[in-house]
Amino acid sequence: MKKLLVTLLLFVILSITNVFSQVNPDNTQKMYYLCKVWGFLKYFHSEVAKGTKNWDSVLIKTIPFAENAVSEAEFTSVLLNMISKAGPMAVPTTPPPEIEDSLKINLDLSWFNDVILSAEVKAELDTVMSRFREHDNYYIKPYPGAGNPLLTTDTAFTGLPRYPNKEIRLDALFRYWNIINYFYPYKYQMDRNWDSTLTRMIPVFINATGELEYDLAILELATYINDSHAFVIGNGLRIWDGTNYPPFTISFIENETVITKLHDNSTTARIGDIIRKIDGVEIQVFRDSLRKYTIGSNEAAINRNINSSLLAGEYGFARMTVENTDSTRDVNFTRNDAPYIDSTQIWRIIENTNIGYVDMGRLIPDSVASMFKDLWNTRAIIFDIRNYPQNTIFTIIDYLTATPIEFVKFTSPYISYPGVLTAFKITLGGETPQPELYKGDITILFNEEAQSHSEYTCMIFDYFDKTYKIGSQTAGADGNVSFMYLPGIITAYFTGLGVFYPDGRETQRVGIIPDMEVKPTINGIREGRDEVLDAAIKRITDVGDENEVKVRSLQINPNPACENSTIKYYLEKNTYVQLELCNSIGNIVSEIVSNEFQNEGVHQLSLNTANIYSGMYYLILRTNSGTEIYKILVIK
Repeated sequence: MKKLLVTLLLFVILSITNVFSQVNPDNTQKMYYLCKVWGFLKYFHSEVAKGTKNWDSVLIKTIPFAENAVSEAEFTSVLLNMISKAGPMAVPTTPPPEIEDSLKINLDLSWFNDVILSAEVKAELDTVMSRFREHDNYYIKPYPGAGNPLLTTDTAFTGLPRYPNKEIRLDALFRYWNIINYFYPYKYQMDRNWDSTLTRMIPVFINATGELEYDLAILELATYINDSHAFVIGNGLRIWDGTNYPPFTISFIENETVITKLHDNSTTARIGDIIRKIDGVEIQVFRDSLRKYTIGSNEAAINRNINSSLLAGEYGFARMTVENTDSTRDVNFTRNDAPYIDSTQIWRIIENTNIGYVDMGRLIPDSVASMFKDLWNTRAIIFDIRNYPQNTIFTIIDYLTATPIEFVKFTSPYISYPGVLTAFKITLGGETPQPELYKGDITILFNEEAQSHSEYTCMIFDYFDKTYKIGSQTAGADGNVSFMYLPGIITAYFTGLGVFYPDGRETQRVGIIPDMEVKPTINGIREGRDEVLDAAIKRITDVGDENEVKVRSLQINPNPACENSTIKYYLEKNTYVQLELCNSIGNIVSEIVSNEFQNEGVHQLSLNTANIYSGMYYLILRTNSGTEIYKILVIK
């Protein structure tokens, strides 16, 4: 059955690839500007914002006229007619609000001047903008207590078929596009320009020929905002993706799809098996076919989400081909909806150490006091955040500080002024401090499974100097989640608040950066080792191979970096060295040292930033035994 779904998916991919030869580009262009004008009026026109006009109905009735317009003059007439449906705006009696340009992150109205828009249309749009004053909007409100967009008043179209007609499909596209355009706090981080995404997706929505193709069009649209929170829930997607899972967990390790955990004894699969085929389909073909429809802020999150989709399917029997050290064999398994229950201790003192360990995915707030009581005299506590915590950090904080801490800065869409963001900070802790604080060190573990509140928890721990971070890049989606309703009984989600460190460092897409990067290996999985946890224990106890190469004092001077800054680092032993400069989302900007064997001692070299844009970067120094990361700022 899964093979059939893959075949269908590949067919959809091929059919969408050919879409552009089936749709007149002029029609795409007309729909592009219709979307922009309609969305601008929805959020800026004071009469439309009252919600007394059925603005979706206006759009749906306008689309056929726009499609049938055979000249720019006819298209102008269509746009002017739609604008007239909004009615006149009152002449304001107060001056326009003064907003700093730095806050107008999502406000780009330069398209008013595009040549396809006539002078009459431009004049109407300019009038709306000149008369705009901050106002409440029926279609969007701030979420109480948080400020992220609340979009529950948009027309839900619940009485319509799950596969709506073309006009309503375009309404879905235009609604999603404009919400993201004006209210998504990370629009500037997208890999693809949001305008070009609109151009690309118009023919895809027009040519969607059934419920699944329509749902997949929305899912593809969601992938372009590069957000691990951008889930799409629809009936067609549930059937396509499946709601039953195998009795084991898989991870993407060393570019292989590896079984990392068995939930029960119902299969002959083994931990450490590399999956080569699923129902006869090559695993890489499967991964590639899913990628187009897989959301994610970064590569780590995308691969994690592909893993989730790979083995999901209908309830019942399935087969895969796996490879281990001794053989390649076929393995049968049964998909079901039984949840995996972890019965290991939630917290404990690690054997033969004085180090505490806490599974943050299962620790609940009511158990925090008991946990600290049991681990109070430990040298350090390892908090494992390779999961989704249960809001326990808000209780844990009282055992770490007696005064409030300022660990985060938020940006929030200014709901009363579309396209504008506001910034604010909050403090945490100090309200109910414990009589005595925990004196041991803190180590936190994380990987791509850490997302949203997990990353927020990491940021709070990271505030304290005694915290050390070990693991790999997190999913890069922090901030409260907002959602919108779309025709076809579909709900689409996105990150509604921007989250930054107090010094401006980003977390979206970047994720949380470890002090020591450690990833599992296939051999480690097969040997039953948790290499990330092992690295944490080793660092705390300072017991290990006497020949371990230790990196010390990676630094750059000056920082912020100038055109010729000096990088300096010290190696205690001879080792191979890889030194890279990466941007804020992890892409390599410059390979400074490429797997070069270097002797112990101090090493010094120049960093030329002449061809590097201003912004935040990371120097990443890798040796045989570990990784050191150093943040730098380039200002020109």
